Amino acid sequence: MTKSGIFPARSPIAARPLNTNSMPARNSSLIATCCMLALGTLISCKADGPVTPSTDPIPNPLGLLSVGDVVPLNVNGETACSAAIYHASRVVAVGSKSIIFSDTLNPKNGFATADFQRFAARFDSLVYPLDVANFGEPTDIDKNGRIAILFTRSVNELTPRGSNQYVGGFAFSRDLFPIAGNPRAQACPASNQGEYFYALTPDPAGTINGNVRTTGFVDSVTTAVLAHELTHLINASRRLYVNQAADFEEKWLDEGLAHIAEELLYYRESGLTPRSNIDLPLSRTSTTTRTAYNLDMSGNGSRYRSHLLTSAASSPYALDDSLATRGATWSFLRYAVDRVNASDSFAAGNGQVVTGSGNIVLTAGATAGEYSATIVNVLLTGGTSSTYTLGTADGTSAVSLPVESPALAALMRMPELQGGNGPVLDRGFESRLRDRERQELRPRMAAARQWYAAQGHDAPSLQSRSAYSASISSFATDAEVWMKLVNSTTRGMPNLSAAIGGEVAGFVRDWSVSHAVDDVAAPATQYQQRSWNWHSIFPGLGGGPYPLLIPAISGSASLTGSVVAGGAAYYRINVPANRTTTVSLGAPAGATNPNLQLVIVRTK
Repeated sequence: MTKSGIFPARSPIAARPLNTNSMPARNSSLIATCCMLALGTLISCKADGPVTPSTDPIPNPLGLLSVGDVVPLNVNGETACSAAIYHASRVVAVGSKSIIFSDTLNPKNGFATADFQRFAARFDSLVYPLDVANFGEPTDIDKNGRIAILFTRSVNELTPRGSNQYVGGFAFSRDLFPIAGNPRAQACPASNQGEYFYALTPDPAGTINGNVRTTGFVDSVTTAVLAHELTHLINASRRLYVNQAADFEEKWLDEGLAHIAEELLYYRESGLTPRSNIDLPLSRTSTTTRTAYNLDMSGNGSRYRSHLLTSAASSPYALDDSLATRGATWSFLRYAVDRVNASDSFAAGNGQVVTGSGNIVLTAGATAGEYSATIVNVLLTGGTSSTYTLGTADGTSAVSLPVESPALAALMRMPELQGGNGPVLDRGFESRLRDRERQELRPRMAAARQWYAAQGHDAPSLQSRSAYSASISSFATDAEVWMKLVNSTTRGMPNLSAAIGGEVAGFVRDWSVSHAVDDVAAPATQYQQRSWNWHSIFPGLGGGPYPLLIPAISGSASLTGSVVAGGAAYYRINVPANRTTTVSLGAPAGATNPNLQLVIVRTK
């Protein structure tokens, strides 16, 4: 076959054994080549054996590849540098920034050629420009100028039979590491040595573990998954080869930025912008805005709801990578950037604050007063918790409030487009994958950089993103913060603090207060979430009352509770007219915990 010069393929030295089931006859020469090299390849891909350093040059992907060609790709998402599983994968579409592969072992009646071409065009014109403009350009270690997207049954196989969840796809940082070793680089033999995504494939008959995945369903979820995973790829590749960071980003911040990418995709597709205080009527103005919410934003909303339901036990920087943690991280990042870039008449809120221990006196005046009390643990180290005591004396009376019991939040979509109860995205697999990256690949980072430098790569610059400035014209100041977070040598909390230029503990406190009072009281203050009105959206989506648990304090009371670092507990206090109430914060045995803060805001 005459090669067109579109895409550099692997050199023979990097060839691997092929799974040849269902491979067409036209690939017999490739099979022969791979079989001749099978012994050497099996030695280098031995599951757990050490890699012997070689003085041979590390192979680069060479040659040319055209639509219709088939190459062996490792589709194993469970291990990083060992136990590779190679599937023959056909090139089905080539775009300006993407090359689309289809696993030859995929179930029948999946996507047609026109569908793959549409995915390439959508990635090139929407996902890639959006993510690059906000986070920076990824590396190009295979020197093809494109991101490889493989639709493969291996993603479907990650979901067990009978599950109500699904894995939408993943990017695996192992593919950014060299395949073979030499004195300069410790190898990752299972790497595909390039920038790769692995995407869910249609399975209309449910041949894989009995889980039906229609073409319509897979089509509807793929774009947001690509935006999410491209952010991971950009973050990992820049930290590895551009920023010279010592480690990958902490998982909570890595995932939070990827969920921000989903929100940015929502703004682009809906035509709405940040800091618009989007409420239910605005979000369902048209079919376009409803569809954008369902496809791009409903996951963030559902995860944020999970955090509200367990606010005292979940946190933006918890170490568990739960749905509630992801929802909190996304929400906090959005709050922080909105606060940093607010252009309205921002003013201090009317909250009364006590730190560690102390009293707040509430005076209702001529009319009865309703107050929201928030107890926040502002410790910036995740994985710990603190116990508090809260007491009230004089003049309090009971308030009847709807309280929803904590539960796993289902995906909350716009009712008009619900279309039945489909599976929920499974983020547990991705969490395990990020753990494997950090465990197996961190020790290889320094050597991989030496290999990268020896290849003569031009490091992607921050200036290159200016070509995609149209993607962020309405929120360019936000992009500057996202860029700082991705293009840093620090990680986790120090990275976040430097990027927002503020005192993170104060942001955590005020963001926690906003869960209760945003769009209820204290507008245009630090207690406002400027982009979203969840007090309007959540009840309107049929999820019951606003999900934050706010019990009422009745009469004189003495309460004890616990909040994790970054978490918060909430109470509602009603003070009769012309009466006063004293609210006291403390810790057990009269101790003072400086990480505990009590904030009380009058709401009525």
